[in-house]
Amino acid sequence: MDTARTRPGIDAAYAGRAWQRSTSATPPPGTSLPPPVESQHLWQGRLPRSLSVGAYTLEVRVRDEWGIETLAQHAFEVHPATLPYGRN
Repeated sequence: MDTARTRPGIDAAYAGRAWQRSTSATPPPGTSLPPPVESQHLWQGRLPRSLSVGAYTLEVRVRDEWGIETLAQHAFEVHPATLPYGRN
C-alpha cells in the first residue's frame, strides 16, 4: 500500500449516520448526534489493484506525539468487477 496521508474533509461515514438518525421516522433514543464538521484527521491511501476477490482487514496503526499507539481495523470485501456495486 502507498504511504497514507491526512487530508481535511468531512467523515462520510459519520455524516451518513447523522443524516440517517436525523431523518428517521423513529429516531433511536438518546442524544442526537452533532452535525458533521471538517476534520484534519482523515487518512487516505491507495489499496493495491491486484487484490483478489475475498475478505480483507485493513489495519492502521499510528503513534501520537506522546508515543501512544492506536490501532484501528476495518473489514471489507473485494467482489468481482462484473457485479453491480459489488453485490448480487
